[in-house]
Amino acid sequence: MVIIGSILTGVMASRQMFLHIMPGDAGYGSTFLGLHFYTWSLIISVLIMAAVAVALAINSMNITFRSLNINPALFSIAGWVFLFLITSNLISTVLECGGGECAANPVLYNLLSK
Repeated sequence: MVIIGSILTGVMASRQMFLHIMPGDAGYGSTFLGLHFYTWSLIISVLIMAAVAVALAINSMNITFRSLNINPALFSIAGWVFLFLITSNLISTVLECGGGECAANPVLYNLLSK
């Protein structure tokens, strides 16, 4: 599942990069360390795929690792935080775009500006 998620994230980030690859296009959104967030998304997804490849290579060498004793409540908290982030992202997207397609460069919330 990690590999599939990384591939899909990389494809979506590549699409966003190719939309803004024309000369003179400043890109969309904020930058971090000189790169746009969709560029960082592509870089991180490629790094995750490489890390999974290394982990699978190490796993095939029959090396044993000691197990981590992680509190089960931590998994529950992480799940609730993930669900909260998904829900808040859905709400902000509906407020920004309404029921239709989002604008190419959204600058206001459609449902709040009416």
